[in-house]
Amino acid sequence: MVVLNLLSTALAWVARSYDLVPLAALMVAGFAVANAVLGIRLALALMREEPPGEARP
Repeated sequence: MVVLNLLSTALAWVARSYDLVPLAALMVAGFAVANAVLGIRLALALMREEPPGEARP
């Protein structure tokens, strides 16, 4: 999760700091969206995971 947060920060910095050609801007935006989707999926999976040692009723 920490790596995804760092990647998100790096992608935002690149997008704001450099005047990118349209193809490069689309690639950075695509990586940013994929990073966000992956982070949300991992967070949801962690929230749904059963704690160890607890039985379901």
